[in-house]
Amino acid sequence: GIEVLQKEWQRKLEEAKKEILRAEAVDSEYVLTKLSLAEVHARLHEWEEALNYADATVALDGQKTFFPTDSEEIRYVAQLICGQAAQALERWEEAETAYRRAATVPVIRRSEALGNLANMLNGLARKEEALGVLEEALVLEPENSQHLFNKGVWHLEANDIDRAEALFRSTLEVQADCAPALLNLGYIAKR
Repeated sequence: GIEVLQKEWQRKLEEAKKEILRAEAVDSEYVLTKLSLAEVHARLHEWEEALNYADATVALDGQKTFFPTDSEEIRYVAQLICGQAAQALERWEEAETAYRRAATVPVIRRSEALGNLANMLNGLARKEEALGVLEEALVLEPENSQHLFNKGVWHLEANDIDRAEALFRSTLEVQADCAPALLNLGYIAKR
C-alpha cells in the first residue's frame, strides 16, 4: 500500500527532475527553473543539490519571469529551502541564518520559517532560544495552531502544566481536530 505509493511518488519526482533539468539546459539562468529544481531536490532529500539551487535562486532575486509570480514568495521559498537543506546537512548556523532571512521576507506565511528554526533549536537542546523563536513566530501569526501547540509542548516539557494546558486549549480553538493537543490535554488530566 504505502510503499507502492511512495515508490510512485519517487518515480514522479525523478521524472519531474529530468524534465526541469531539460528546461535548465534551455535557459540556465531562469529563476523559476532554479526554484523548481531546489524544490524537487528537497522532496527527494537530495539536500546538497537543493541547497545549491536554492542559493542560485536567491542570487537571481528580482529577475522578471514570464508568469505573474510574486518575487517575494520566490525569495521566501528559496530561503526556506536553504534553511531546510542546511539543517538536513547539519550546517546549523547556515540553517539558522537562512530561516531568519526567510522570516524577514514580507509574505503571509513567513512565521513557518521561524517554526522550522524553533524546531531545529529545540532538537539541538537550545530550548530557551527555541521558545524565544516560537514567541517571535506567534507575534507574526498569533493563531497558528502549530506554533501554539509547539509552545504548549515546550511548557509541558518544562513542567509548566498550567501554561501548557492553556496553549493546548488555544490550539484547539484554532484547530479543533488537532489530535496531539487533545492527547496532551488527556495526559495533563491524568496527572
